[in-house]
Amino acid sequence: MRNFPQQAQAMLDCYKKRGDSALKALQEQDWEAARQLLRLRKAAFHNFRVLEEEAKQAGIELESHAALRTLAQQALVTDRDLIQALEVTRDSTSGEIAKILSLRGKIGRYKSGSPVLSKRLEQSV
Repeated sequence: MRNFPQQAQAMLDCYKKRGDSALKALQEQDWEAARQLLRLRKAAFHNFRVLEEEAKQAGIELESHAALRTLAQQALVTDRDLIQALEVTRDSTSGEIAKILSLRGKIGRYKSGSPVLSKRLEQSV
């Protein structure tokens, strides 16, 4: 017989650890690592949900296990931290994208060959 609580705890622990690692990657501005960790974290969550459904069908309520509740609460704290980090990242990248688009416009005008625009570009950059 499967040990549903133990398997569920391993999956939730994996979910939490991947969230913690993704948070660290976001703070270090390692966007690719954060993206990959968040993708793997999502897979761990889906695996947990499948196991939870199998446990229910077997008549086992995972919510009744204190260790799982504690781990789930810790994972929720990580979720909140990740949401804040992603919002900060989104806001900072939005500003950078606006700057890039502005510079692209200036470069486009510079390439038009107008001497007046060329001089203004050199002064603004």
